Amino acid sequence: MKKITLFLSLVLAFVGATNAVADGLTRVTTQPENGIYLLYSSSMANDTYVQGYMYNEAHFESRPFRVDRTKDFVTNGVTADDLKYCYLLIWDASKDAFTLRNLSSLRYIPAGQQVNQNWNGKETATLNLEAVTGPLKDNTEVDGDWYLYQTNYPATGNRGEHNYAHTNWDTSIDPNYSYWDENATTSLTCARFIFYSLPEDQLAIVLNEFAKKAEPYYEYVGGPTKENIEAFKADKTLDNLIKCYAEGVTTFDANNFYRIVCTVPKTNSAGDQSHNALSHGIVSEQDTPVTDVMDVNDVNQMWQFVPTGDDNAYRLKNINTGKFINPIDIGGYRAAFTDESGSGVVELIHYGNGQYKIHKQGSSNANHSLYCENSISEGYKLSGWDGGRNSPSAWRLYRVENVELTANSDGTDYWATGYLPFAVKAETGDATLYTATRDAHDTSVLRLTEAANGVAAEQGFIIKGTGGTVTLTVAYDATEAATSELGGTLQDKTIDNANDYYVLSNGAQGVGFYHPNTTTLLGNKAYLNAGTDTNVSALHFAFGNEATGIENVNTGKAESNVCYDLSGRRVTNPARGIYVKNGQKVMVR
Repeated sequence: MKKITLFLSLVLAFVGATNAVADGLTRVTTQPENGIYLLYSSSMANDTYVQGYMYNEAHFESRPFRVDRTKDFVTNGVTADDLKYCYLLIWDASKDAFTLRNLSSLRYIPAGQQVNQNWNGKETATLNLEAVTGPLKDNTEVDGDWYLYQTNYPATGNRGEHNYAHTNWDTSIDPNYSYWDENATTSLTCARFIFYSLPEDQLAIVLNEFAKKAEPYYEYVGGPTKENIEAFKADKTLDNLIKCYAEGVTTFDANNFYRIVCTVPKTNSAGDQSHNALSHGIVSEQDTPVTDVMDVNDVNQMWQFVPTGDDNAYRLKNINTGKFINPIDIGGYRAAFTDESGSGVVELIHYGNGQYKIHKQGSSNANHSLYCENSISEGYKLSGWDGGRNSPSAWRLYRVENVELTANSDGTDYWATGYLPFAVKAETGDATLYTATRDAHDTSVLRLTEAANGVAAEQGFIIKGTGGTVTLTVAYDATEAATSELGGTLQDKTIDNANDYYVLSNGAQGVGFYHPNTTTLLGNKAYLNAGTDTNVSALHFAFGNEATGIENVNTGKAESNVCYDLSGRRVTNPARGIYVKNGQKVMVR
């Protein structure tokens, strides 16, 4: 037996106790602590002894936790392809019980109020262990250290105290697990488990592989917090992974905005299946909600659950269009947008594992639920159906944390404008956020004021950044956010006369505000109404009392003898010095 080195966090033994060591794996013979384990079970099903490792895959909906009777990790070890056999065990001290979560599918082992339901439940099981004593009912010696049982629901029959993990066998697939209220002293199908912890090198493989598929930086309801996920990705240790799931998770807040993302969109005949986010789009020339590949910068993919005042009752609003989703009356009907008065009321029903059904409130028909359908002719769209967890009717709610805007370079700095349905702040240090006011004395000047406390919702703003992508934080707590003279539009807007507006451009006179060269103003961009003074061809920026670039701007007005100092202030009787006159620098001696 060769000597192996383990992470200290995986030497899971009480003082004075020892764990049996197999080649490459450690058999945990004392109560396991928080950690990653392989679960090997022995039992009987269909008059056959069933021995193997528990595994799970995301597409398993029926009989989801199964026994692989061919794997040999003791001899071959764990590879990057073996996450489906690995389980994260987290103790809940308040319940004196633990949860087991599969690292591939991210499913928790479920609870079951009734026995023999093949672990198809939607409630997360709180579990515990009972030490194995004696042989099986028929006096057969089968290896194993623990009986595994749920603590959510007590046994209802007279055969035992707990609902234990047993094995069933529909011979068309691998044997699967279920609950039954007998242990192995009275039932041959009761599973005996061995918990194996991993050596350091194999644990590192598992952690690195899990980090590739771990939750992205934005948070979803029921999932880990952003801070813990980022800490784990930066330092892929077991302790950091445990923190992601042992500490508090992200909770739902109706005051927040969410990206609503389908966990498993329906495939078409071409096998297309990418995670899709609920959005606002045009299908068959109708104003219809569709789904598209999740884009964290698409404001059309951001939603608010507007409370109706009743418990768990909301109207689902697209925050960028202001439109609501209508009722889903029967399965197969397409969903459509409407105003608030015609919208349906929905409720959130937790499937488990951070997946939610968005269901028509008050309906007893499970199929009155948003379902991400797919057809080759129309793409992804919404209809009504209930496919359960890990299906096109299972959605995750990602809290909108920030938005990225594309900025254009003037050769030195990067510039962009924005007009968003929520308040924002520039907190990353790579950009400065400004509101703008047209100068009262010189209408060719747009004076910029830094908005250190953010900019309020539906207020135009200007960004000066250091790179082509600028990240802004959604300011849910923006009580002092600034307002601006700049207007804007949330959706593309057709205009009659381009001379009535100014938009950001790097034009002939450098970066500034120019009349647009099209009759369409882009959505989520700022503009300035020209008002009555439309003859100015370009507006340059001045920061506070300091003018910038004034010497290069052609105002389009007739020449005059008006002078300005270098701060942009009109000067009636210029003394000796440098001034700006008719768009040119002049020296007064």
